[in-house]
Amino acid sequence: MAVTDTRSSPARDPLAETAGAWLREAESLLRERGVDDPDAVHRVRQMITRARSALRLIREAIDRAEFDELDPDLRAAAHALSGRRDRQVATETLDRLARGASRKSERRAIRAAARAIGGVNETVRPVGATAAELADRLAAIAPRVRAQIEGCSSKTVRRGLRRSFRTARRARRLARREPTVGRLHDWRRRTRHLRNQVRWLAPDRSRGTRRRIHGLSELLGELNDLAVLESLLDESKDIDRDQRRSVARAIEAERRELLGASSAISERVFGARAKRFSRRFLPS
Repeated sequence: MAVTDTRSSPARDPLAETAGAWLREAESLLRERGVDDPDAVHRVRQMITRARSALRLIREAIDRAEFDELDPDLRAAAHALSGRRDRQVATETLDRLARGASRKSERRAIRAAARAIGGVNETVRPVGATAAELADRLAAIAPRVRAQIEGCSSKTVRRGLRRSFRTARRARRLARREPTVGRLHDWRRRTRHLRNQVRWLAPDRSRGTRRRIHGLSELLGELNDLAVLESLLDESKDIDRDQRRSVARAIEAERRELLGASSAISERVFGARAKRFSRRFLPS
């Protein structure tokens, strides 16, 4: 599924087919498994995010009104399914923190907090729509996404990849300067788009770079999981003060470790110039 190096030629059909297939898979999962299976919900959100990454790669070639309609629609669809997944991630994060706690009293407190969060009976429902209605929306969007990609030149794809690399690198610089939740989230979001794009464009090229981008995206995702956990802890009324203190200490220790690891790997990901980076996946 590599893009041709002829500047005037359109992107090959397999790219458009793949992007359309992501949304068809998401549609099928919603129709067959609904929104009560957290693993299916996670997969649906992954497929939607990949489609958004593809659109962002070629946004300069898309009519602005069309992009401004497609991207928010896809974002809203993914966001509507976030509730169950966030709670599942929070309990998994607490379980990991408990295993890493050095004192038995802290492990006990963290696991009690996990039970409090995991014990909430929450059924996901898409905001303003049923699962079937949301699936219908994705079915309508899929051919429009495919049509936009089919009309895109390889020159546009190459420029888009360089732009994605630069924006992710800029988000990294800001997050390292001041690692707030918002800046870390932006760095994670842009790195995730970059990861999806290189996997989509050239799944068999520069595997070492792709592995590093994937690893960085996973580390930033774990940092985001900590932020989600903190938000749910703030909302919970079933966690006492001692439990909150134990969890807060564990979160802070985990955050420091993840920041150090992400900083180290990002040096290798973003050390090159944008043009050199793009040539690893789209040779001139």
